[in-house]
Amino acid sequence: MTIEDLAKQLIECRGLELYRLLQILKEMRTDEARAKVRAREREYAAKQAWRKCNAKYRQIQHQFKHTHTKKI
Repeated sequence: MTIEDLAKQLIECRGLELYRLLQILKEMRTDEARAKVRAREREYAAKQAWRKCNAKYRQIQHQFKHTHTKKI
């Protein structure tokens, strides 16, 4: 084997390693993006649940006010 052959093998090997690293980084980035989306979805669901609960509370409060207060 000549120095050129060794150099070519080293370059190919480095290229594969870099390619693998890039793939891993891309996967990490997409996983991170998915995690952000899931977090946003959970936050939205929590807000929706809070709004629904708040609306139900106001409805009950309104019904109570009209059924249990005497009008003079």
